[in-house]
Amino acid sequence: MNKSLIEFAQKIQTDLPLTTDSANKLVDEAMGLYRQYRVQILENNEKNLFGNVRDQEKESIVINFKPTIKNSCSCSSEEPICRHQLALFFAAFDRYQSVTKWIERWKLASEQNELHHFSYSVDIEVELNNWIWFAEEAARRVLGRNGFGNYYGEYNFFSAFTREIQTRMPVDPGLENLYLIVSFYFGLKEIWLNEDPETVSTYYKSKSEYFLEYLESAVYSYAEAQIPENAEVVLKRLREETQLACFTNKDYLLQKWPVYCWFWSELFASSKERRAEIDRLQLVAKDVFTKPALMFLWTIENE
Repeated sequence: MNKSLIEFAQKIQTDLPLTTDSANKLVDEAMGLYRQYRVQILENNEKNLFGNVRDQEKESIVINFKPTIKNSCSCSSEEPICRHQLALFFAAFDRYQSVTKWIERWKLASEQNELHHFSYSVDIEVELNNWIWFAEEAARRVLGRNGFGNYYGEYNFFSAFTREIQTRMPVDPGLENLYLIVSFYFGLKEIWLNEDPETVSTYYKSKSEYFLEYLESAVYSYAEAQIPENAEVVLKRLREETQLACFTNKDYLLQKWPVYCWFWSELFASSKERRAEIDRLQLVAKDVFTKPALMFLWTIENE
């Protein structure tokens, strides 16, 4: 999640306690604009949030995450924050956390006269879906499929992708490595879906090679770090996804197949767990493509 967005959320709670009718009315109006799909996010980075809101007229908003810089809106409101700014914030924040639940916590904190500092646990399943969606979208953007321009040169392409995913780095430091693993893996898959092997230059690494290098680095760094309690949800989802890729991929003589197998084998806390899962899969394996995958997994396990 964008750390600046979290800090701005805390600032809103400080500056606008929901203890008055006017404050609650402002929130209701902003939610109304957001729920009616009147908000358009133009750009969201660590410094600013730009967007438009279609109210009685189209309003242009700039939210500056630095507290020393004033936010702006083209409306005539003289309040510290207007309904258009709040609606734009809701649209950006809802990509990571439920706005409705956040407002409930905001109201409760206001009533108790204490600021809620996001000590609640992250809904990791929602977060994971957001990570996957953003990694795939970021890869598509730098591939130029969505009209955002092409990046010529493999390293420039990879750097552009890395800059994009860093804008969504989780606030919880314990989740950062997991986020990078998810991002590089799903980014790599998106590249494989679109990369033409015949166009890969012999003088440069292919785009996928950079992704694979950083995926390996993130996996090995994660193995040496303390695993957060809610990590198992992410690891389970990745195991299921890569297991499917291992056992249904007909191209098991090509580069992609051993990568899927290697990645799957790294998603277990111990060799004992991994061997138990391979044994279980051997009992339920029914199709011809599963057998070479299991043989390859045993080869990795015994090296």
